[in-house]
Amino acid sequence: MNKLLHFFAICLGIFFLNDVISPTIVRACDQSTITLNSQTPLGEGTTRYCVTLNVILGGLDATYYGFVLQFKGAAGATVNSPVVVSGSYPASISLSAGNVTGLIGNAVNSVANDTDWNIYDNKTNVLSYEYGGFGGATSVGFTQTFCIDVQGCVESILFDASVNYSTGTECEKT
Repeated sequence: MNKLLHFFAICLGIFFLNDVISPTIVRACDQSTITLNSQTPLGEGTTRYCVTLNVILGGLDATYYGFVLQFKGAAGATVNSPVVVSGSYPASISLSAGNVTGLIGNAVNSVANDTDWNIYDNKTNVLSYEYGGFGGATSVGFTQTFCIDVQGCVESILFDASVNYSTGTECEKT
């Protein structure tokens, strides 16, 4: 019994150190990056953004259900706000344990169906890739390159590399 209590105390101490003292040690996304490879004007206010996403996952990260790209316009702007063009992005992306499905607008969070994704629900400037199966889409990091067409004025691209583990800014890259 003493060995079990000792083991439990060690585990509790490790989690305390990682989550309270040094929360970036085991967080998902700490080193994830987004690289803007090109942006090409297509006319009539539409631009094609080609990006490379590098998602870093580790052994203690939360189960991986996908990522989000949010195209942000000027703060407070209501005219010419960014809108992801339907069908201009890959319909799905294959990961080691399953595919994540690309969704926009009112379809966002329809596959993951998780409260962590609620902040992105019904947003037309969001492209989410979601996995709805049991156990997550992958447990290893991955790199993915693709292009997305967006209408309107984009000032920055937010990359939420692991929506289910967004405990602050660790997963948000602009």
